[in-house]
Amino acid sequence: MRFLIFLIELGVRAQENTQENIHKKTFEISNEWEGGFEGRIHAQVPWSVNTTSGWTLELTFVGTKLAGFDCWNANIENQKIDIKDITTTFTLKNLEWNGNLRGGEYTDIGFQAKLEGEDKPPKAIIKFNDVIVFNEMDPNFSYDPGQPPPPEVVEEGGEEDSVGDADNDEGETDEKEEKEKETKVTSVMIPGLREELEDIVVEEEVVECVENANSTTNGTETTCGEVGPTPFSDSDIKELKYNYKEILQKSILFYEAQRSGKLPEKNRIPWRKDSCLWDGEGKGINGTDVDLTGGYYDAGDNLKFGFPLSFSLTTLAWGALHYWDAYVAAEEMNNMIDLLLWGGAWLEKATILDSKGIVQAIYVLVGDPEYDHGIWNGPENIKKEMPRPVFKVNLEKAGTDVAADYAAAFAAMGLVYKKAEEKELFKNDERNRTSSGTTEFRDKYSDSVPEVAVYYKSSDYRDEVVWGGIWLYRATGKMSYYELAKKRYYNWDHFQSFANMFSWDNKVLGCQLLLAQVTRDDLRENYIDPLHTYCKKPDKGEAKFTEKGLLFIMKWAPLRYAANSAFLCLMASEYSSRPDSISDFAVDQVNYILGENKFGGSFVIGYGKKYPTRPHHRASSCPGPGKPCGDNYLNRNDANPNLLLGALVGGPDSEDNFKDDRKDYIQNEVALDYNAAYQGLMAGMLHKELIKKPIEVYSNIKNPMSTNQKSYGSSSSKSSYNFIISSSSIFLFVFLII
Repeated sequence: MRFLIFLIELGVRAQENTQENIHKKTFEISNEWEGGFEGRIHAQVPWSVNTTSGWTLELTFVGTKLAGFDCWNANIENQKIDIKDITTTFTLKNLEWNGNLRGGEYTDIGFQAKLEGEDKPPKAIIKFNDVIVFNEMDPNFSYDPGQPPPPEVVEEGGEEDSVGDADNDEGETDEKEEKEKETKVTSVMIPGLREELEDIVVEEEVVECVENANSTTNGTETTCGEVGPTPFSDSDIKELKYNYKEILQKSILFYEAQRSGKLPEKNRIPWRKDSCLWDGEGKGINGTDVDLTGGYYDAGDNLKFGFPLSFSLTTLAWGALHYWDAYVAAEEMNNMIDLLLWGGAWLEKATILDSKGIVQAIYVLVGDPEYDHGIWNGPENIKKEMPRPVFKVNLEKAGTDVAADYAAAFAAMGLVYKKAEEKELFKNDERNRTSSGTTEFRDKYSDSVPEVAVYYKSSDYRDEVVWGGIWLYRATGKMSYYELAKKRYYNWDHFQSFANMFSWDNKVLGCQLLLAQVTRDDLRENYIDPLHTYCKKPDKGEAKFTEKGLLFIMKWAPLRYAANSAFLCLMASEYSSRPDSISDFAVDQVNYILGENKFGGSFVIGYGKKYPTRPHHRASSCPGPGKPCGDNYLNRNDANPNLLLGALVGGPDSEDNFKDDRKDYIQNEVALDYNAAYQGLMAGMLHKELIKKPIEVYSNIKNPMSTNQKSYGSSSSKSSYNFIISSSSIFLFVFLII
């Protein structure tokens, strides 16, 4: 309900804000540097228009010649250069999903332009559907979209309730009248607000409010306060050292650029189209079809790996759960949910159940790594006759690690869907959950599927067993999962050794933090202390700090490991009486990634004055869907023709040296797992700098475990939330690891 109230308030504010200075809102340069600038275009539809059936926007730059231009949330249909008047006009058209705008609504177009030499950004003129809406050449120009119609106030229950009220007996008690007043809700239907807000049953949330290391509150006694955050204002963002809101938005766009399969109508990446619509066709048992379309391409190639995908989805969901208010205030929660749904749908398809709902196989790879890495083509250029094999684990070829990791992803994403009051992706299954699996089937998935070993070789499965157990405990509240995770955590020598990283392969540090989040008191301290020790001095073993301050763990994509550790430490700082002593390390890594480095720019594509422009990424380096590509585009020295917004590249060497080279897949490739914790880290920085409220630890646990607590029920009997997790995820965990 808080989420719905927030949407209603947002709609009211949207109407109020239409009276603001349109000249400022229509066109705004958000960042400029020597050699370029970027900004946004918010052209408003006149209030007299009901709904547009597509739109055209002409953006004309006057007085300075551009060296390059790119945009998102629109297609570039045409470019016209007038040498005499020194003008460049770009004709932009709507995408499939954003062509229907109601009166009063705005376009939301982001752009980036390159300049020659030390030129300053030119003046701009904007025409929207043949009407000039912005003109910097005329200081007296103003655009009037007209006046909005008055808001329609509708009381829930409509006319039927009104009639019923008229028939009420005059003798009703004052108590009943007061109750009716308390429960009546007034919805304000705002013209232009797309979604009609409907009645929804509000159920109890089980949360724990993290305030400090001495907090002993539990989920049934504490809430984290108010209705929810208002959107960040421009003045809020300008106070920040870096624009974390923009970075968060662009990171989500990176994942959208990695989509495989039939793309949704709301495809915001104009240079990506449908691809690999036959993945799994004829590749199932005895030549049957198995639908493995969709999901995400892993990195700069066109392969789909299940193990790093499940880790990425779990970590992304963790960040969304923990920094929920930051996503909402950044107005990115809906896009975040879409991100998780897209990946979760593929994981579900990759999990094969028999007629009794018991897991028979888990698919972990789509594509031939050797063949794929031997050609330079965008995914849209992959033909059906090209090699596209699929690989799986099952009882004969076990994969304990990947099974537990898929289970963790289902659990974490399920919590996000529940918290967002979205339609559940997974269906309830009350059938008896039995298992014939035994310990003899324990094995690492990369031993069973050697094709993945060169790229994502698993070093152990025990950390995934604990990781999956904690996530299932947090999602279901079932004590059996906590006991399993705790027993493995303490009994396996693996957890007595030093952990120097958090990654798709090593989740020990993540397990420590997760266990702290589902416990309290002294028991919490037992779990969090090792992580606090790590965050205060992470440069142990082979890890070291570079001269400029990067935590350098290994040469292959060091930025992801630094971001992963920083993400955990930022969350862990909430359990310290001196949080800055823990979070300072995280802030230092953020600063390094975004600009305080030897490279002299950000390592996030499309952010800041300087960033990598030649990532090792096939789709963005090729000219476009259906157009020939090949090694010529791999070997070119100029920037990729398509901007891979929001992608975090691998990063520099141990001496802080970085070369923006498309052929360097160690320093300059991108991948799903690079952005996962990094995105949560950026949401965390928004929370740390702007929201500054206690964190809500969202779960289905009745009472977080404490030192003196012996046992309790398997799930919360008081909670009506009744979290449902898919039977497939439970079987993944039980069948392959118990």
